[in-house]
Amino acid sequence: MHIDGRPNPALGHRAELELEKREFAPDESEIYPEPDMPDITGAPALPYLTPDAMLVYCQSRLTGINTQCREIMTNQEKNAKAQASLGNLLTTLTRYQDGASDVGKQDINDAYAKAIDGVGGPETALGKELIKDRDTLFNKAEKNDVASMISAAKSHQAELNSDAEIDMIRLQSLISQRQTAIQLTTNIIQSLNDQANKIVANIGH
Repeated sequence: MHIDGRPNPALGHRAELELEKREFAPDESEIYPEPDMPDITGAPALPYLTPDAMLVYCQSRLTGINTQCREIMTNQEKNAKAQASLGNLLTTLTRYQDGASDVGKQDINDAYAKAIDGVGGPETALGKELIKDRDTLFNKAEKNDVASMISAAKSHQAELNSDAEIDMIRLQSLISQRQTAIQLTTNIIQSLNDQANKIVANIGH
């Protein structure tokens, strides 16, 4: 169709209808307007997420883990000393398991005194248990009583072994946490450096 509205003989009737539809069809952008997108070009970066900040975080994390590891190792040293003291006590009790004379009683009493000191003193939980065992033994100091004290000392050793195993499991967990903290910090710093390098490389292009 011509601009003045007259038919265009060069076009068929169907072609003219199609052209009329296109001429008067509304713009798709008016029917389906594009959604408003937020402007992120000026979005602020994370000022606290820097390589230096990550190093400070990692150092703080490692300090806390190292403190816990040091405490566990100190406990292990105390545990080893207590184990040795109980071992010496067991040696003395076994020597007099068939009955204790006056000399034997003195040896046993001395062995208990050393064991109590070796486990941390009379105020500790194990020290109080040993005092109780010693007092029970010296009430009768018969063969059966010495044998029962041998069993008690072995029971104390078993408890110390259990505590040591639990501490070692804790230590293994802490070492794993330490390695994870180092690895994560390394990965994040590497990612931050890669981003910075890309920004520098794009400047001027």
